[in-house]
Amino acid sequence: MPSLFRPKHQKIILQCYPSANMQLSETLPNSAELSSLIYYASTRRTKLDKVGTFLIRKTRNDVSHKRLGHINVTLHILDELLSNCPEDVGVLSDYVLTILENVVSLNELSSHLMALNVFQTYCKTVHNDQIQVFGDAQLLNSFFKLCNHFFTCNGVNNNNNEDWKAIPITAAKEIANQIDPVIANYKPTHIKKSLTTQCITMLVDTLIRSQFNLDLIRVTSMSSSSNVHSQGEDINNDALLTLKAFYDTSSKSQLDACNSTLISYAIKNNVDIRWICRLFAITTKRTHIELRYRTVGLLLQNIEKGSPANNVYLGNIVEYLLSVDELQFFAVPVKDVISKLVEFQEKTVSLSSSSSSLSSDSYNNELKCIYVEIIKNLTRRIYYNGQINDMCFEILDRYSLLSTSYNVCDTIGAKNFSSFTKIVINDINEIFHVCQEPPIKAKMSPFAHDLFKRVYYTLDTLLEQVSHSQNSSAKQILNDMSIEWISFMQNFYEIHTQKNWKRVNYDGSATSNENVICYYIDLISRLVSSENDIHHLKSIVTTTIKFIEAVGVNFIINWWKFSKSWLEGSPNLHIMSLVIMKYSGITCAFDELTNFSDEHISNNDIPDWASVLKSESGNSNEKLTYEKLTSVLHSFSEISPYMDTISGNSMSSNFGLQMMSPPNLIFSNSNASTSGNALLSESNSIHSFKLEITRGHSRTESQGTMDTTLTEINNSMSRPSLLSINTHTPSVSSLIGRRNHSSTGAIRVGSGSTLDGLTTMGGYGNNMSRSIRLNLRKKDDTDSKVDKRSGLAFCISELDPSDAED
Repeated sequence: MPSLFRPKHQKIILQCYPSANMQLSETLPNSAELSSLIYYASTRRTKLDKVGTFLIRKTRNDVSHKRLGHINVTLHILDELLSNCPEDVGVLSDYVLTILENVVSLNELSSHLMALNVFQTYCKTVHNDQIQVFGDAQLLNSFFKLCNHFFTCNGVNNNNNEDWKAIPITAAKEIANQIDPVIANYKPTHIKKSLTTQCITMLVDTLIRSQFNLDLIRVTSMSSSSNVHSQGEDINNDALLTLKAFYDTSSKSQLDACNSTLISYAIKNNVDIRWICRLFAITTKRTHIELRYRTVGLLLQNIEKGSPANNVYLGNIVEYLLSVDELQFFAVPVKDVISKLVEFQEKTVSLSSSSSSLSSDSYNNELKCIYVEIIKNLTRRIYYNGQINDMCFEILDRYSLLSTSYNVCDTIGAKNFSSFTKIVINDINEIFHVCQEPPIKAKMSPFAHDLFKRVYYTLDTLLEQVSHSQNSSAKQILNDMSIEWISFMQNFYEIHTQKNWKRVNYDGSATSNENVICYYIDLISRLVSSENDIHHLKSIVTTTIKFIEAVGVNFIINWWKFSKSWLEGSPNLHIMSLVIMKYSGITCAFDELTNFSDEHISNNDIPDWASVLKSESGNSNEKLTYEKLTSVLHSFSEISPYMDTISGNSMSSNFGLQMMSPPNLIFSNSNASTSGNALLSESNSIHSFKLEITRGHSRTESQGTMDTTLTEINNSMSRPSLLSINTHTPSVSSLIGRRNHSSTGAIRVGSGSTLDGLTTMGGYGNNMSRSIRLNLRKKDDTDSKVDKRSGLAFCISELDPSDAED
């Protein structure tokens, strides 16, 4: 068209282009004409539309004829328009993206670099208005298409050219710093991956292909630069800094998307475990401290649904992250992490029993070691004083709950549960060992005196269940397992006791019928009555003496409740009664009780397992009766008030233990939208993670209503996982379920009514059938305590764990 008949905006635009004789590197718009164009375009939006439309038409013509000089001038004009008309970025966006798409289709380096410069300017300009601008689906798709071209241009062109390698990294840096996570994590239907996923994949791939040594990078450093200043190293450093920028966000959805991509890439490409662990430590350090727990949570979620080989891989990453001292985690839901680890350990037992493959056994053995190391590393991270107690209670609660998934009346089921028991004992033992380290010992609260209460109850319930079975092998396995627990507790009552445990009626240990001492006596009454193995009986005697030394007068007060049935029971129970009386007298300095015990000892009738009873004056044949014992005990001022209280409450020697309420752990609900079992719940624009708690092996039909009732009770009592975060949850109070735990994590037990008409076989509680226990109505304990929350974050009342984006 002759210049005489051109519209004004076309004349102004064309005047900006210099003569064609200039070199490409020097091709810039004429400054005076460019100023006129900017002024013209900024006065009215209709004029801006005219300018944009003409620039698109001219660019297409220039691209078809490969006029690189004119293309560069056009890109300079766009850059100036974006810089001088930021309020009109919504009008300019369509024109800018269309022109850039045409330019990058040339696959020419200089044009790519100039287009990248305009892309950077555009991202900075659209930053404040991007939600409104990208509300147009067509415009958003054009932006995604352009970004995808920048990310892949290195592979399409020359891989060895450092300039080409720098283009996708620079584009990713703009996405990380300028684009809102809602947009970056959006996945259009025509694109398989979101921008965040593409960026993380490209950046990690860049680092791996160049064999970048992450050992040169300090976890605590703010910069990734090293002493090497080659261009290749600069690209790697830029890639690492850009990767860190994606983690430097308050967006939970972006953080989860980054970690999910990193996990998937590492597993798919079998990245060296040492290298990926180091990378996770670097990225987690850059993550906001209040969100770092999500990295651990996401790894655990992937372990739950992964294969044994992948679980070993991911477990090593979790173990490494918790072992790095420079990484401080805030708001880690300790109880829920422990609960998942115990469930994973139980799963290894199930897999071992069902698999005959040597490779599977190898993976399972390695997984067991990894899970123990994670528990040890978590133990070394003290977030609040009662954490160690909470961890132990959570392990034992999960152990008690999972015991219902084993058919202990069957030999295989009993063996599997015994294997699981060994794992749990080892977990507690490792925690005890770590707690002996001076830094940990100085921070933690003393161990709770009722730490093993639920274990005593669980073992007694299982022993009662198997007692009705004809399977002698299963009975022996359960007996051996119970003795293993008893022997383990000997060390606990010898080393980890506290002076205040001996205080009379400490924490209701004299007046309550559901205290740990009662449950222990109830358990050993069954074991002593049926046990013939000398070594086993010696273990019971030794542990009982240590227990007496730990709790003092409280033990004899509780044993008195059992004494009538014990003294009228089997010979073993009679001998055990003398042991308790004698060592209670020695521990509490009740000389009269010690002498009373010696007066009823006959050395000739004492078996080898009770050799601690033998004394110089032990030649009496006088029969020990309940009436004599009561008379002697009543003479002690420390005991008599509590004996009167028990008598005043109409408690005879025939009363039963109440069924302990099932532990409030994580259970799957039918409604996924309201379930507290999602490990990390995100906005619908990403995806939703769900945690399904497996219940182990199915039970046989022979257990009938008994197991159905317990399952119903368990399913009715659930607490939301603190690993789970609901997008629609507005406050901490609605997120955290109240647990029936004491301040140290102890399970609350209802006081309940006493049971009459029991036989004399087991004394306190052993006479109850399991079906009776299961149908007992639970009552609130009158001396229940305020429960602890899991993790330091829940000590902060203002913390809002909602997943809603800020």
